Amino acid sequence: MKKTFLNLTLLLAAFAPCAFAQNGDENAYEPRDMAECHPRGGIPNFLKKCERGDQGLKIAYLGGSITAQHGWRPQSLQLFRKLFPKAQIDEIHAAIGGTGSDFGVCRLKKDVLEGNPDLVFIEFAVNDGGRAPVEIRKNIEGIIRQIWAQDKNTDICFVYTLTNGMEKQIINTGKMTRAASVMEELADYYSIPSINFGKRVAELAGEGKIDMKSSEPVVKGKAADPSMNTRAAVDKNGKIPFAKDGVHPDAATGHVLYTEAIERSLPAIFAASKENSKPRSVPPAKRADCIEKVGTIMIDELPQTKGFARAPFGNSAWGRFVKLAPGQEFEFKFKGARAIACVRFGTDGGIMELTLDGKTTEVKCFDRHCSWNRRTIIVLGDNLEDKVHTVKIRASGKKFDKRSILTDEHKAKYDLDPSKFDDNYVYISAVFFLENQAK
Repeated sequence: MKKTFLNLTLLLAAFAPCAFAQNGDENAYEPRDMAECHPRGGIPNFLKKCERGDQGLKIAYLGGSITAQHGWRPQSLQLFRKLFPKAQIDEIHAAIGGTGSDFGVCRLKKDVLEGNPDLVFIEFAVNDGGRAPVEIRKNIEGIIRQIWAQDKNTDICFVYTLTNGMEKQIINTGKMTRAASVMEELADYYSIPSINFGKRVAELAGEGKIDMKSSEPVVKGKAADPSMNTRAAVDKNGKIPFAKDGVHPDAATGHVLYTEAIERSLPAIFAASKENSKPRSVPPAKRADCIEKVGTIMIDELPQTKGFARAPFGNSAWGRFVKLAPGQEFEFKFKGARAIACVRFGTDGGIMELTLDGKTTEVKCFDRHCSWNRRTIIVLGDNLEDKVHTVKIRASGKKFDKRSILTDEHKAKYDLDPSKFDDNYVYISAVFFLENQAK
């Protein structure tokens, strides 16, 4: 997925100080002062392995499209390899564009833990920008505790990215975004280091040395002014064109700034690592309802979907979509308090008839961005009784006015070829639930 959707509402929500704070409201949070790095307990286990020159080490990168790009992820991997040439360090690429911690906590086991990582970078501050603090806490703490339930010697590091507009808020308030501030609560509690990629970007923006959204090409071989202290490429005006869309940095500009933030932070993180060399002790969960246990049903493995078409989408397991034509349906059972489905939204997305324990609702697998196809998740049921539940998924085939739902940008793409939007299928690859007792 190549796009992340960020509108004014999301941007304002990302910075609204204590936006939900009410007496006793669990969505209350304290905006954190901007800092590039909090080393906390460091990454002691990974550092020891690197210094010994261990082989087969793995860094997992869990995040959205900014991490999925060929940017700070491969650049930081090369940085670690350069710092520790005797160690063999590979990556686990676990970034999926347009997704946040709600999907991350569900797919963690298959995408990250099955690869047995030694270090996990977690990047969800942008895509969680509009998510309620209570949900961020449930998801991120669930990710932390799932990782350490498998191996408490696996180290974790949070990283916080930014998008066009956020730099102005950082300059004006001196505070981190809401999602980053909430994640910092958990970083404090679990002594997890964090690196804020946005601090230096905001400083350069305040000095007028960076264009957050720019299509201006960089000048090959032209170095940034020495006062900028960066290897990032610059345009003919000597400015850094951060990202063409204001969201996804260019590999030679914005992503270099991100990687340099890691470089500057590592000495302090390594020092903290040496001070915290004792075996890790995992404290009790802050929230009893954090998502520590997730079961998975792969829809293409169900016998009842054997005769349905398959529609692969990318290389991830979550792209193994079963394609339901109008009138096709299947049923399954699960036990848990919540169920979430991985589905595909897109041009030919139709209406899903969802029947949960006899009650039917309709879900449009189509939204205002659907001039292209993408993976996303939908909630099938929440706050359910602790019992076996029956779910039936059916493609209704019912027609609806797709053009009226699209934004102006996507309407223009619709008008180029309306026939692309004629079909009404339902695509589903997996269902996640809290207890692995599927039948």
